[in-house]
Amino acid sequence: MQVNLNSTFAEISALDKLAIFAPHWFYSYGLKPEVATFSVIIFIATTLVVIGSYSTISQPKLASDPIYDRHSSLWDPTDRDGSSLYIMLPESALNLNTNLIDYKSALTLPVMAASALFGLDYLIRHFDILKIKVLMMYITTMVVPTAYLTLNFLFTAFLRNIGYILGLKHNLGYFFNRYRLTHSNDDKSPLGVIEQFDLESMSMSKSELKDFQNWMLERNNAKLVKLHKVEVKKQNFAIVWDAKFLFTLPIAIALLVVFHVYNSETYKLKNVNWIVNNVIASVFAISGCMFTRVGSFKVGTLMLLALFAYDVYFVFGSTLMVSVATGIDLPVKIVVPTCPPEFFSWSEIWNKQMHEIRGGSSLLGLGDIAIPGAFISLCLRYDYFQYYNRTKLAFHHLRSIGTPKYFILAISAYVTGLCITITANHYSGRGQPALLYIVPSLLISVFGLATWCKELSQLWGFTEEIEAYPEKTAEQEAIVPRESDDFSEVESEEPSLQVVVDEVTYEFEFTEDESDDTYIIEEDTDDDEEVFDEEDLRNEIDYLLRDQEKETQ
Repeated sequence: MQVNLNSTFAEISALDKLAIFAPHWFYSYGLKPEVATFSVIIFIATTLVVIGSYSTISQPKLASDPIYDRHSSLWDPTDRDGSSLYIMLPESALNLNTNLIDYKSALTLPVMAASALFGLDYLIRHFDILKIKVLMMYITTMVVPTAYLTLNFLFTAFLRNIGYILGLKHNLGYFFNRYRLTHSNDDKSPLGVIEQFDLESMSMSKSELKDFQNWMLERNNAKLVKLHKVEVKKQNFAIVWDAKFLFTLPIAIALLVVFHVYNSETYKLKNVNWIVNNVIASVFAISGCMFTRVGSFKVGTLMLLALFAYDVYFVFGSTLMVSVATGIDLPVKIVVPTCPPEFFSWSEIWNKQMHEIRGGSSLLGLGDIAIPGAFISLCLRYDYFQYYNRTKLAFHHLRSIGTPKYFILAISAYVTGLCITITANHYSGRGQPALLYIVPSLLISVFGLATWCKELSQLWGFTEEIEAYPEKTAEQEAIVPRESDDFSEVESEEPSLQVVVDEVTYEFEFTEDESDDTYIIEEDTDDDEEVFDEEDLRNEIDYLLRDQEKETQ
């Protein structure tokens, strides 16, 4: 049934009922309206900043590779995820630090924000904003990817900690195995699907399977086609994945459907449902913290100061920001209902028409969450850097680093800035630029603590950027490699041997043989025994060396 302002409370959806009645229930307890409203805003904003900050955590530069600490109870398959220290693509190796905001981008942010502000103001003044389908389509298309990334982080963190609390093996890895889908060239195997022949799939013992294989070969000349080792040179690319998306993606799509229903042209209520708005806005805020990532305090300070000037000008020097924030119902702000002028009980409100139920709202723009959140998340990563710089331990998400002093202080400064903003807004009776109070509070607190701890020079010089490979000198460029050089192999007079367990390849190289003799020796997959059998490895290596010698004779 299509609802409008003449519809009664009984006719609207359950979610609309909840959104409309919640303020009547919440404020009926006699709470001071201003304090209650602003406390909710501060709580939501701070929670989003904390979650967004932890979503940016990955292995710091000086931490040891967690793969070498896999037998620890802290080990989790996600410990190496999202780190720029593991370069997986040639393009990423040649174009480093593309995920970090640099000086140029920091100075460009206010210009881009101002352009968007002018554009939205023009649309509001010249068009019916509800009919601007292009704008709504853009927002709608962004819901699924941002919601998926946010839900994936929350789902991963939740199961990782549940696994650790319950003492489950590999924590998140207990719930979800990881798989690698490899695309490689193979001109040896017949077309079709090849499966692993093991004792379980054949329902045989080891001796029975061997007898079966010999029988098929001797009596029928039929062979069991086995999955052979894939040569490194023939592997084009691989995709590593798990099944978490089967849970998070449907939820992300469901959020898209709900957002569309409550933002379509058939939705005729005066304001968009504030619960739906805040859920989608929260998703945007957390993902904004993920992607608005600064790699040094120099860039972070420049970004804050540039947006500080932008915020002050467009609030005090122009009416654009206020008109856009109040004139468009898009999930780019956190909305909290204010105390209604007249309270209704559940029975009283049931037959009221929508135009009879009045109420206002207070709001906080997502920029006042994501921008400070980018700087605060940098403080948290710096705390992680300091911890692993001291300990040189293997990085684990589940490892406690103690009290992250810069992060705790930055959060406190952020809350202080919000409180000052709200107080100024209450007593002045007009909107206040939140960054006017948040930015000085953050910078004074963080740099003040660094000065107090005598760490200012270290903090100011801290950077997460990956150092680029130096350009060749004239002498180096004069050395032209031969066309026959194969840099995937290292020439030597004697056969060379490189051994790495599990993810590492085993290379046996002879300069007389131009073929790729790369083998992957599989680690024991027995769940009850993870200790690598050195004797089996030695036997396997001896076998491969003998096989290689036969081929070279």
